[in-house]
Amino acid sequence: MAGLGRIPFNDYAEYKMPELLLKLKQVPEDEHEEILALLDEHNIDYYETTAGFWGIGLQGLWLRDSQRLSEVKNLLHEYQLARQVRVREAYQKECEEGRQRTLWSTFSQQPLMFVLYLLLVVGLIAITVSPFLALV
Repeated sequence: MAGLGRIPFNDYAEYKMPELLLKLKQVPEDEHEEILALLDEHNIDYYETTAGFWGIGLQGLWLRDSQRLSEVKNLLHEYQLARQVRVREAYQKECEEGRQRTLWSTFSQQPLMFVLYLLLVVGLIAITVSPFLALV
């Protein structure tokens, strides 16, 4: 019975823990797809975890081969810099063309929803503050 269910310590020496490449919480879908394509293009072995049914897990991309970590981090850094430039240029172009979303454009596109949300916020503030006003 001795040794049942136990693995000798030497066998753990070859096992390498996966490295977290990127947390995917609040990552836009297009960026997520571009990163997956980039990793596939460079033959990088990775896997993806989800937040799970209750949404309390870590949603992320993990690198299986930790020996390629510096290479992959550099690749992702270069991608992020290029994306930053591209997104800023798109934002500036939308601002110059007057297509950037503003408070007024939101109101003009959906006036009923805007007013409903505004009434909801005012109502919540009134309910929250009313007990304190009763003390005065």
